[in-house]
Amino acid sequence: MLLVIDIGNTNTSIGIYDKNDLIKVYGIASDHIKTSDEYGILISSLLLTSDIKTKINACIISSVVPTLGETIKKAVEEYINVEVYNLSYKSKLPVKILLDEPKEAGADRLANASAAAWFGHVDQQPGGPQGCAVFNGVPVICLPGNPVSTLVSFRLFVAPVLGHVPPDS
Repeated sequence: MLLVIDIGNTNTSIGIYDKNDLIKVYGIASDHIKTSDEYGILISSLLLTSDIKTKINACIISSVVPTLGETIKKAVEEYINVEVYNLSYKSKLPVKILLDEPKEAGADRLANASAAAWFGHVDQQPGGPQGCAVFNGVPVICLPGNPVSTLVSFRLFVAPVLGHVPPDS
């Protein structure tokens, strides 16, 4: 089974995959003060309640908070005792990052675009990485985090496409 951990600024989602099936999801707070031991005990306890801990054989971490990502990586390595794969712009992905500065592509965007047809940068200020993908048959659009950029990007790139999609699609 695969342990997947998505670390955001305020929340961390933990999922368990058995082959292609997501069988369990947990949500915890992203706490920058907790130690790797505290996270190790917390994650172990969650997995033990579902009798899953001994079945985990690998872990993937996607983190927009690098220091917390390292803390949780250490916790998983020590308490779950599996190899941890950190998702980053350096990872081997089925996505070509078309940015002048590839490290601008956050782990959250890379995870969302893992089956992307396009992922790149639009010359727009303020702006950021943009992308589109198909995940489990569902179209996914990645927009910048800046609210103004999101609105402009939506109006320029998404709304015109949606205007050409039949209502019953």
